[in-house]
Amino acid sequence: MNAPGGRRDDGHARRSQESNADRAGPRNFLAPGERRRLFWVVMPAGMLLIALLGWAERTWFHRRVPAVQPQVDTRLESVAGPAPRGDEVLIEREAEGADTAPGPDLAASRNSLARVRDATVFRDADNDAWFEVWRTLREGGRSGMELARSSEVTFRELFGQPRSFRGRPVRMKGTLHRAERLAAPRNDYGVDQYWQCWMEPAGGPPSPVVIQCLSLPEGMPTGMDIDEPVEVAGYFFKNFAYNAADAIRVAPVIMTVEPAWKPVAVPPRGGLAGPGGVTLVVAAAVAAIVGATLLGGMAGRRRRVSLVLLWGLAVAGAVQGAAADVGSPDSLESFLTMKEIAAEDRASLASAGPWTDEKERLLVRVLARLPAPAPLVSRWRAAAEPVAARGEANAIADRLVLVRGRATFVAPCELPAGIAQLAGWPRYDLVRVQDERGAEVDVVVLRAPAAWTRWQAIDEPVELVGLPLSTAAGPQPTAATATASWPAAPPDLVVAAQAVAWYPATMLGRLGMNYGLFDTIVDDRKLEPGDTAAFWATMAAAARSNPAEIVRAAGKTTDVLAIIDPAQMWFATHRGEPVVIDGVARRATRIMIDDPACRAAVGSDHYWELEVFTDTPTIKVNDRLQDRYPIICCVASLPAGMPRGESMSERVRVPGFGFKRYSYPLKDTLLSSSQGDREIRGERISTALVIAATASWRRPLSPAGVSNALFGVFAGILGLIAAAFAAGFWSRRRDSRLAERRRRESLPDRLHLPGE
Repeated sequence: MNAPGGRRDDGHARRSQESNADRAGPRNFLAPGERRRLFWVVMPAGMLLIALLGWAERTWFHRRVPAVQPQVDTRLESVAGPAPRGDEVLIEREAEGADTAPGPDLAASRNSLARVRDATVFRDADNDAWFEVWRTLREGGRSGMELARSSEVTFRELFGQPRSFRGRPVRMKGTLHRAERLAAPRNDYGVDQYWQCWMEPAGGPPSPVVIQCLSLPEGMPTGMDIDEPVEVAGYFFKNFAYNAADAIRVAPVIMTVEPAWKPVAVPPRGGLAGPGGVTLVVAAAVAAIVGATLLGGMAGRRRRVSLVLLWGLAVAGAVQGAAADVGSPDSLESFLTMKEIAAEDRASLASAGPWTDEKERLLVRVLARLPAPAPLVSRWRAAAEPVAARGEANAIADRLVLVRGRATFVAPCELPAGIAQLAGWPRYDLVRVQDERGAEVDVVVLRAPAAWTRWQAIDEPVELVGLPLSTAAGPQPTAATATASWPAAPPDLVVAAQAVAWYPATMLGRLGMNYGLFDTIVDDRKLEPGDTAAFWATMAAAARSNPAEIVRAAGKTTDVLAIIDPAQMWFATHRGEPVVIDGVARRATRIMIDDPACRAAVGSDHYWELEVFTDTPTIKVNDRLQDRYPIICCVASLPAGMPRGESMSERVRVPGFGFKRYSYPLKDTLLSSSQGDREIRGERISTALVIAATASWRRPLSPAGVSNALFGVFAGILGLIAAAFAAGFWSRRRDSRLAERRRRESLPDRLHLPGE
């Protein structure tokens, strides 16, 4: 019999039957109630277990996925060309004469380095330079000033510019995959054996770099199958040809005393990455699974579902909080802890009391270990907080602070002799900055911009990110004379920084160019490693410029003699100023940009190198009179339709910024001058390098335009000639008619014939 409450009675009866069936016989796992119960027993525990295991993998088995890097063709035939065939003989040209005195940053003499050949195996001619580098390393060691100041380079820089880097200090990070001990050839330098390692460079490409070192760190694994992260600071020697599995390939060779290696990264203090943290995580996982199972067993009833969900969310939140405590391996806190310059390591710098040698020694350690890879610094910089306003407290913690304001004073701080010997540099600079929020900040930096006058009041716009050291007294520079002294007012904060960015009130400075980068530029050479940061920063600033404003700022076409004459030293005082170059472009070469950050800054994956020949007064160069001289112009883009290539002749105007005196080999070129055309072959030339956004192309008339113009000229000439003939013909006819009329008028009215 059906009733209004029949459905409810039926449901109650069905649940009763299922309950009786469970007690009476085997459990029916296909029943709806049984499936719900199994779901809530298994799923919460499984999901929590997966979450905990995933977090544990990220914490203890962190692996960086390298960015996809384009491969570099390192095959010998692509570098040195095809090998001789048959009876062909390859004759090498002798090395050009070089200065016998070694440079201040070279590891061997210039003559011995000039005999080194790239894309070859080790030759007898390489031995002198090779052993001289070993001697330099043994005498200088890892604390040498050159190696301490060496800049980090990439595989492409060494592989593509071996002559520029040969014998010079470089720094590179990577992973060693092979390390074997080799015997050295017989020599008088005391080098009996050395280690040869094969390193995969950090950041790619997947092509090896050969590391030759005198020793390996104690405890470091060796053999033909290892995986050890290292940092190498040494001297680049050559591009070495070796027999790979598929072909003969070429790899850069770096020589060093010993690579820097740490067997185990130090975990952040207070985190869960230690043994105690492992126990805690295991206990949390077991508790989560047991709790989820017990609650899931009661989840067959709908009123328990909300309880299970809330409990799962609470456990997930706890796990997420624990994971946050560990921190990213690339976080600033982890980096400072690994370098042993975290807040607790540098606590004595923040303590009250006079500035002692112990504090000086700790400050030098902070300065030496503060540099980090550019991608990490960029991310940390974005998270930097401004300095507290004047009168507010500044916290000394493992964070970066942003200082933006005016530099008012700068002075050098001389290190004690013992500390200077350990540090590898004799002094550092102290800069007093008045922050835009009113705070007085003392900035400790290894080197302030060289153009700033020491021990005098200055007023320059600056910006920097630094690590807070102390709110108490900091280092106090001592002046050499009694007339100069450091500002008496105590600072609100002392910070350590890698560099101070300086943006003067010039056209390039207003475009965002940091003039402090100009200090490492080397004139009268090709683009050197020290030029790289300044080159890309200038290129990025030029790409944001307006060519018409540069022309107005320059006032007129630049005097070419001033920028090409070494005696005038134009770049020493005018580097970065606007210039305007007028001339004929003979070459336009497309240069690809490998670094993603540089591509983003320039706004393109390439730039163009123009060789522009400008008109000059008659000058004498290498016993040759000429009235044209080449200027190298690097531009971000070229006008649409402008010809490109190695052989061209186009009138251009390049409004840009003077960068450096640039030395490069002049290819076979026909140089036009009033003394007659001369062909120059293989001559090395020193000129100016200009960086610009684009070039103004003075387009020649098209062939159709030229034809139309010539046709008009010839048609006009023919018309004039025809008009002249017509006028002459008409004039002659007129004169003839007039003569006939006069003749007739002169005849008598009647002729009297004889006989009338």
